[in-house]
Amino acid sequence: MITNALYSGQIVHHRLLPHEHRFYYPLEMVCLDLEHLESLCKPYWFCAYQRFHWLSLKRRHHLSSSTLSWYQSVKQCAKPVIQQQPTGRIYLLTQLAYCGWVFNPLSVYFIFNADHTRIMALVLEITHTPGGHRHHYVLPPLTQSFAHTYTTQLIQPLPTSSILNIGDAHHVTLKVLDEKLTLSLQDRQRDQMHSLVYLTLQSLPLPQLNLVKLLWRYPRNTLIHLPRLYWQLIHSRRSQPHDSSTQGM
Repeated sequence: MITNALYSGQIVHHRLLPHEHRFYYPLEMVCLDLEHLESLCKPYWFCAYQRFHWLSLKRRHHLSSSTLSWYQSVKQCAKPVIQQQPTGRIYLLTQLAYCGWVFNPLSVYFIFNADHTRIMALVLEITHTPGGHRHHYVLPPLTQSFAHTYTTQLIQPLPTSSILNIGDAHHVTLKVLDEKLTLSLQDRQRDQMHSLVYLTLQSLPLPQLNLVKLLWRYPRNTLIHLPRLYWQLIHSRRSQPHDSSTQGM
C-alpha cells in the first residue's frame, strides 16, 4: 500500500505508431503524506519544506492556492469529479527540488478513503517542460481490485507540449504490489495502442542513508539523462506524420 517512502526505478517512453521508438531513463521520487510534509523533512539536515536547501519541497512547484492548505486544495480539486468530499489521507508522488531547481513533468496525488483501504481518486499533475504551466486531471476509478490494481480513463488530452509526449485518449493503470509501484499511461485510439509511458518504481524506507544517496544520484542522473531525454523527444516527434490540414499555414 502507498505510504511515506523513497521510490527508485525508471520511466519508459514507448511509441508504437506510426514508427516504433522506445527510450528510458532512471528516476527517483518521494511519496509523502500531504498533512505531514514539514515533519517528514525535519529530521534531515539537507532537506527542507518551503525553503531553499540541497533537497527541498516547495508548494509553488505544485498545486497552489492563496488561502487553502495543500491538502485542502487537492480535496477541492477532486470533489467535483468524484462527487463527494475526500476524507482520508492524500499522498504525493513527486520529485524533490535540488538546490531550488526541479524537473518534474509528472506528479501524482493518491486520495484515499477514511480507513486507508481504497483509493478514491488519482490526481495527475502535468507540468509543461519547458514553460512550467500546470494542468491537473482528476481520475476516479473505473475498476479497482483487491490486488491493488486501479484502472481509470482520461478522455481530455494531455497538453501537447508535455514532455510525456502521448496522444489524446488515455487509459491509466496503477498497480501496487508489496513494495513495487507501476503506473502506466496508454494512448489507445480505435482499439490500437499508439504510445505508452510507464513508471516502474521500487519503494525504499526513508532513513537518512537513502536520502543521502538520492542527494548524490539526482544531479548526476539529471545532467546525464535530461539532454538525452530532450533529444529522444525531438526525434520521436520528427518521426510522426504531419497533419496535412496544417500545411501552408
